[in-house]
Amino acid sequence: QVRPQGAAARAEADAAMEAEEEEMPYSLVEKLQDSGINAADLKKLKDAGFNTSQSIVFAMRKDLLSIKGLSDQKVDKIVEAARKSIDAGFVTCAQLVQKHKSRFSLSTGATKLDQMLGGGVESCAITELFGEFRCGKTQLCHSLAVMAQLPPN
Repeated sequence: QVRPQGAAARAEADAAMEAEEEEMPYSLVEKLQDSGINAADLKKLKDAGFNTSQSIVFAMRKDLLSIKGLSDQKVDKIVEAARKSIDAGFVTCAQLVQKHKSRFSLSTGATKLDQMLGGGVESCAITELFGEFRCGKTQLCHSLAVMAQLPPN
């Protein structure tokens, strides 16, 4: 089948747009229409500043109820549809414990400092160093950079 050149360009543009939508870290409110949410209700949400499904999930219920024309049942339905359309990042306690088991501590190279830190600097965490001028903050960071490249003991 031979397509006119304009149709081929449109097909490529549509494919590129779909690929771009899959890469977006957020879900637009318009996608809730696929879950049975009325287009007029989605327009009310957008007019109120709720442009993504994440903004709906994390919004306070009273803020959603304050939008004129949205009843309790509509808000419940919208929030449920938004929750289903995204991964809100909520995990069970068992999943959190499993995630913590996979963490490890990176030795600083100084046994006393490791003891004070409870075994070293924890992985998958942010550790803030602060102190006076010339107290060794940069030296510790350089040591950690080297220790991170060494094979585990």
